Amino acid sequence: MTIILGCGTEQDPEALPLYTRRKRSFIRNVQRKQLPREVIQARTQPNLRIDHRIQLLSCATTYNCYGLVFASRRTCISEDDIPRVLHDDGYRTLPWDAATWRPGDLMLYSDGSGQISHVGEIVRIEQDLLGGDPAVWIISAWGETGEYLHPVETVSHWLGRAFRVVSQRISYDS
Repeated sequence: MTIILGCGTEQDPEALPLYTRRKRSFIRNVQRKQLPREVIQARTQPNLRIDHRIQLLSCATTYNCYGLVFASRRTCISEDDIPRVLHDDGYRTLPWDAATWRPGDLMLYSDGSGQISHVGEIVRIEQDLLGGDPAVWIISAWGETGEYLHPVETVSHWLGRAFRVVSQRISYDS
């Protein structure tokens, strides 16, 4: 008989040994099973119709958006642990100004409650030669529907809206 001590906890033999950078806390995580091809195809199609610029990068469903950016695509991380991860891993909030953002910074999304509902990594910033806002491109995993490359403002409605950018970059500027 198998005894499950806690899904995704430090005692769960299926959880990866994953800790914050300060090693103060275990990060709860679970590796999901890969969904069958037919299920993934059915789930990705509505997302690809949101905006013609969205590109499906991977049909992997074993990790979530938090696992993509904080655990190198290895597992699903509990949403409740994200504020602690951001703090312990030394992320700081950047100004809401694309001129201060760089590839590798993280875009946080909120469902409107002020809570983090989604995260993606900035991978490209394209300047508008006519002086308009730059195009910011993100990689993120959308639940169990795969991993996408998409414009910052273009995600499935259930993921929320972009509201904060954080970075671990070390800067010696003021």
